Amino acid sequence: MRLSIFTAVLLSTLCMPVMAQEAPDAEVFGGYSFLKADGGGGLHGWNASVAINLSKSFGFVADFSGHYGSQSLRADFSDPDFPATIIARADADSKLHMILGGPQYSYRKHEKITPFAHALFGASHLNTKATLSFGNITREISAADVAFTAAFGGGLDLKLNKNVSLRMIQADYVLTRFGSSTQSNARLSVGIVLH
Repeated sequence: MRLSIFTAVLLSTLCMPVMAQEAPDAEVFGGYSFLKADGGGGLHGWNASVAINLSKSFGFVADFSGHYGSQSLRADFSDPDFPATIIARADADSKLHMILGGPQYSYRKHEKITPFAHALFGASHLNTKATLSFGNITREISAADVAFTAAFGGGLDLKLNKNVSLRMIQADYVLTRFGSSTQSNARLSVGIVLH
C-alpha cells in the first residue's frame, strides 16, 4: 500500500511540469527579419508565421516573409585628352517574398523557454528593378523570377505571460534555386508570438 501511494505521488510530481507547459492550439508570430543573401548583400524586412499544434511537441507551420534592399554603384571615367568626366551609375532595388510551410518540433519541458526546430518548403518570388546610367544615356530594366525554396532552422521563444512570448531568435538556412544555380542564404528573425 505504501509503495502504491509513493508511486502515485512521484508520478503526479513528475507530471506537473509537463502539465504546466501544454501546447496552445495555435501560435501567431510577427517581427523583423534580416536576410543575408548569397553573394554578400543584406536585405531587411519582415517575417510572419502561423503554427497549428497537432500535439504538445509537433505542429505544422505556414511561414511568410518579405525582404527588401537597394544597391548603388558609381564609376567616374576621365581622360586627360577629354575635357569632361563621364559618370556611370547603376541603381538596383530588390524585393524577395517567400511562402513556406512544413513540420515543426517544439521542446516544451520548461515553463518559460520553448526551443523549436522546423523544416519548411515552398517558393520565393524575386523582383529586381535597375536603372543604368552612362553619361546622358539612361536605361531601366526589370526582372522577376519564382524559385523553389527550402528553409531549415529553429529558434527560441521566451514566455512573457499566458498569451504572449518573445521570439528571442529564429535562425534559418534558406536554400533558393534561381536560374540554374543554387543560392545559400541565412535568415534571422525576432518578434512577438501570440498564443
